[in-house]
Amino acid sequence: MRGRGRATGEAGETLIELLATMVILGIAVVAILGGVFTTITISDYHRRETTAVTMLRSFAETMKAPGGKTNGNWNYVVQGDGSQYLPTYLPCSSSDPSPTYPTYSTGDSRYVASMTVEYLQANPATTATPSFGPTCPTVSGTPTDYGLQQLTLTITDQNGTRRPVRESMVIVKRNACDDAEVTCP
Repeated sequence: MRGRGRATGEAGETLIELLATMVILGIAVVAILGGVFTTITISDYHRRETTAVTMLRSFAETMKAPGGKTNGNWNYVVQGDGSQYLPTYLPCSSSDPSPTYPTYSTGDSRYVASMTVEYLQANPATTATPSFGPTCPTVSGTPTDYGLQQLTLTITDQNGTRRPVRESMVIVKRNACDDAEVTCP
């Protein structure tokens, strides 16, 4: 005679065991999906950051590589086909104490390029630690350009995401005083 228990070969899982298994699997799936979402988000950020750095380097190369001469002045190519140029160095003078460089186009509407120009504030031959400032220095009321400009180039991602990308680089430009066609202070 057999007792009232389960018959051999008919063993099964109880409802509690099944619920516990479902909870454990649910937690595991949520954790895995969270990791995948984080990976996708970080991957997108790094892609945008790499794109901004590439654009920033292109911007810097545009500002420092000569593209030809116009009216006796060296210029930098703005457009890849050479159709538009930037002057190599825009000196400040009494007629234009704060010259403005033309804007740079990244070619992608999601990224915006900007540039700030600062001028050497003291003659490096007479000052131990010269500094840069946002306006042209004046000597006896006359704007004087000492031949160095500090350009801060910035590329900003306009994607509107929670983590915007902003990359900056500082370059220093000098007036080409060794060129016979350029007058220097």
